[in-house]
Amino acid sequence: MTAQLVLLLALTASPVAPNAGATFCGIAPPSASLDDEPPQLLELVASSAQLVEGTVVRLEPSTRAVHASFVVRVDAWLSWPDAVARPAELTFLANGAPPKIGDRAYFAGRIQQEGEGVTLLEEACFDAATYPHVATDFPIIHDYVTARDLYDRLAKSELVIRGMVLSVKTLPSKGHISEHSPVWAEAVVAVKESACGDHPTSVRVRFDQSIDLANFKKPKLYTSESVVLLLERDTASGFDGDAYAIPKPGELLDAGQWPTVKQLATTPLRLELTRAHPTPKPPCNVGVECGGSCCESAARCCVSPVNGRPVCIPSSPGVPGDALFRCPVQ
Repeated sequence: MTAQLVLLLALTASPVAPNAGATFCGIAPPSASLDDEPPQLLELVASSAQLVEGTVVRLEPSTRAVHASFVVRVDAWLSWPDAVARPAELTFLANGAPPKIGDRAYFAGRIQQEGEGVTLLEEACFDAATYPHVATDFPIIHDYVTARDLYDRLAKSELVIRGMVLSVKTLPSKGHISEHSPVWAEAVVAVKESACGDHPTSVRVRFDQSIDLANFKKPKLYTSESVVLLLERDTASGFDGDAYAIPKPGELLDAGQWPTVKQLATTPLRLELTRAHPTPKPPCNVGVECGGSCCESAARCCVSPVNGRPVCIPSSPGVPGDALFRCPVQ
């Protein structure tokens, strides 16, 4: 079985092609092939659904106000928030007909309630026997989804650079000021490298310095900091002059992510989940099927007295047959 996240020069068609129409450095959008995994598994991982492996141990009847529910004994946690407790059992509100007691499956859902226990609204259920590779494939799919998200952000950017912050200055306030108003600042960034070809020697980058509750998650720049920036033209600050901006989380990356950015800029991202399926043996057109082999038409399929395995015994005079081997009556 081969299950891997790979970067290939040749792409095949895929049902998943996010951010269609926008490309990063001219590289085609990511593609995915899940082989024999549930088709909705990729989107469940991308949407950060909770996913566990477990066995149904109890059913609870529905009321007019509540879905029918079932209780799952958890055997493995595939995707679960760090801040939420991990009880031995979870209650799922069924999305349709509930499973049966004893069913072992992968259950996906959204947390609805926390307290003495944890209750989730069921989104999907995959039979563990039908899909035996979900647990081992999950981290590979998760890595692909993370890289795909970065590709989408890169594709929406006007300029992607690696650089050093040379200076930062606060810009004067403009217009009506409130406690949640942005505090605009402008940084000069020396450009060390661009993801796609030519680049300026330096750029001006505007950002919101405010650390109040409305703005503290927005990217901030500091002098002498090495950064990777996903830049867009500044249309939000209201200040004149040619400048870029980073108004959204995710547009400032740690410098250590530059190798990943460069890889996405040069080589298509493709998820491959393929498995080696055994080639079925051709039917026994002549003779008798015997332990996966074909006996000749003049032979019988008998059972060896030594190891109990099927063996072909010729139906010819002088050849030991029924006396030594258990052979069918002719």
